[in-house]
Amino acid sequence: MPEDRSGSERPCRGFWTPRRRTLGCLGLPVLVVLGASIATWYAGFHDPYPLLQPRILWERPFSRARSCTDIIHEECVIVADGEGRVHCLDLRTGDPVWVTDLGARFAHSTLQVGDAGVLASTWDGNIALLDRGSGDARWTYSIEGATAPPYVWARIADDRVVVRTRTSLVGLDTRNGRQAWAREPEFGLLHVHGDTLIVARGVGSGRTELVGQSVRTGEPLWVYRPTAAFIEVLEVNDPRIWVGVDPGWLTVLDPKDGHEVLPRLPFWSNASVVVHWGVVTTIKPGGGACEACAYSLRDGREVWAGPRAHAHAETTQAVRGSYYVWNRDGAFLRLDAMSGAVLWSRPSPGPRGFMIMSTTERIIESDDAVHVVICDDDRAQHWVYCLDRGTGERRWRMDLRGHPHFLEDGRMLVSGWDGSLSLLERPSR
Repeated sequence: MPEDRSGSERPCRGFWTPRRRTLGCLGLPVLVVLGASIATWYAGFHDPYPLLQPRILWERPFSRARSCTDIIHEECVIVADGEGRVHCLDLRTGDPVWVTDLGARFAHSTLQVGDAGVLASTWDGNIALLDRGSGDARWTYSIEGATAPPYVWARIADDRVVVRTRTSLVGLDTRNGRQAWAREPEFGLLHVHGDTLIVARGVGSGRTELVGQSVRTGEPLWVYRPTAAFIEVLEVNDPRIWVGVDPGWLTVLDPKDGHEVLPRLPFWSNASVVVHWGVVTTIKPGGGACEACAYSLRDGREVWAGPRAHAHAETTQAVRGSYYVWNRDGAFLRLDAMSGAVLWSRPSPGPRGFMIMSTTERIIESDDAVHVVICDDDRAQHWVYCLDRGTGERRWRMDLRGHPHFLEDGRMLVSGWDGSLSLLERPSR
């Protein structure tokens, strides 16, 4: 009798063996997951905007260790390199106008340029005021015993240089650098508004007050004591000061005497506040119905309210009578500042998940176009996207290896991640 093999597993000829059948069954879900991942990656990183290459007008190399923000003043660019030198370049050609060596690395701070000159500080505890035309040091102020950056904050204001060091708050005479006054260091942020220095300071028990001091003498001019425990200066906007108080309301102060000039307006903790074209708009993060409101700066009356496109708004910026809003759902919208009406809504430019720059330059408008700057810190990359201002339709994008600063004539000054500085011509189409 032939052996009965019906109950046993027979060898299978060809490729599809039992072992390979098992691997095939397992491999199919893996392929599906892999394909989905590739599709997700492509959808996230593929960019539908046509890529354009800008024309380089000039480029200058500098040390990669540059830590100060470049400043454009009139027809010059002020640059601080990583070796203690201040450079003044001709904006049109990139040629050097003057170079001044301060002998020590710069503190991580922003250069200041005013009528008095160019203000810079170094890690060895010196603050120098340079002549704008020649770069010559008009005076140098040294802080005794400084082993770290000499100040937390400094500004040129009127005929004074106001400096907050680790031990004191001082006012220096811009003519000779001599100390005109000194006060105890204050807690909180400082602002200069004309001839008034605005200081937020703690007064114990978790309470904060706002103080207006004379820039010239350092003497207190007024004190604002809110009824709430927390106070935050949201914006100093000529000629008024916007103060957020948590919880419950937003107040507007006159910088001359510190009194409230408008009725108190509803306000949420961590709300976004935009002041633009005679209207102040408060937007609650992750807001829902009636959690975005706009008020007139003349009398505090409500101009419009409602969720509109502000619901779930992440970032808002005001430019030339419009609000630009990025939503959590990936939409990018343009709204009318006076009515809150949505003018258009488009998918947000840039790959999903990338951070919108928290600078005043992230949106730049021209007569017919909107330019959006998006930053990816991990890859040290910036993108500039151009949309039609009237419709929001896509136009083009540029990939940059540095931070762009838009000029009024359409050019871009790019501070590269490698320390270089270059002037680019922005595409016109």
